[in-house]
Amino acid sequence: MVHAVISFLELNEEDDVLDLFCGIGNFSLSAAKFAKSVTGVEGVPLAITCAIQNKKSHQIENVEFQKTSVLSFLKTTNEKYNKIIIDPPRTGVGESLGLVKKLAAESIVYVSCDVRALTNDLKLFKGYEVAKVQAIDMSPQTHHVETVVLLKKSG
Repeated sequence: MVHAVISFLELNEEDDVLDLFCGIGNFSLSAAKFAKSVTGVEGVPLAITCAIQNKKSHQIENVEFQKTSVLSFLKTTNEKYNKIIIDPPRTGVGESLGLVKKLAAESIVYVSCDVRALTNDLKLFKGYEVAKVQAIDMSPQTHHVETVVLLKKSG
């Protein structure tokens, strides 16, 4: 799944990446190998502690982790990001979605573990079009499927 996310983003050394709901930093740390900078945001204290440890273990300098809710971060950030990774909880992005759109990133990769939440959120991503979709079966022989969607700014 990490490979799909990173390849969809087509990262280069000039990209500033925002990773929302970053968890322990899997996508953030992988993106940092190709991007200028990565900011990971996570509201779960234990997850962000693990993300910081992973950063230190891998000696990656161009990643910063923020321990705060995604909504709080988006309400206060003045930074510009041209590429965004979103891996929300099963319920979807929720009220943060409008603030994500205001960042006006050129590309957004949305990773979903719930097709209903994904469908609901995608309807609200006006100004973006679906460029690629990949389903990944991370839980064989169950009804669960991860879906990776690349959204490109339209127009």
